[in-house]
Amino acid sequence: MVLTSPKVSHAEGVEPATFVIGESVAHVAVVTARLFDRALADKLRRHNVPIGQWPFLLFLWADETLTQRDLSRLMAIEEATVTSTIDRMVRDGLLLRERASHDLRKNRLKLTARGQQLKQVLLPEARAVVQRATRGLSKAEIYFLLTLLRKVEANLVDENVTPLDGRESE
Repeated sequence: MVLTSPKVSHAEGVEPATFVIGESVAHVAVVTARLFDRALADKLRRHNVPIGQWPFLLFLWADETLTQRDLSRLMAIEEATVTSTIDRMVRDGLLLRERASHDLRKNRLKLTARGQQLKQVLLPEARAVVQRATRGLSKAEIYFLLTLLRKVEANLVDENVTPLDGRESE
């Protein structure tokens, strides 16, 4: 689909701007992310894990000392959303909330045995989705793709929010 904006002025010598949706970086990124989510959600569903809980599990498998606020910053989502997702994960038997010994106002998140065991099952499922998505790409192409996506991320990230993978923005 091609969209054309109105001509600014012939006197200025400006041609009408066209917007080809299929050539839009934003459109391709959004569609690709949705396809990744759909493919992974199908795998997670078999283990009764909703796609919205996936990034929480990833971050907590990597570092169980993270707080709700840390998760909010790392995932660039509102704390209220983090709280409701954690509530569901507690309900689903994946997480426990424990009072932090150093500050009783804070909750420490602790993966349950089930939450820990899912790592052995779900990580291979996620790797299979990534392998499917990158089929036909060389290691150099995958590295280049990641480099480009990180540059796009850095251009869009809010200076006050830590990027998704914990890297500091430049």
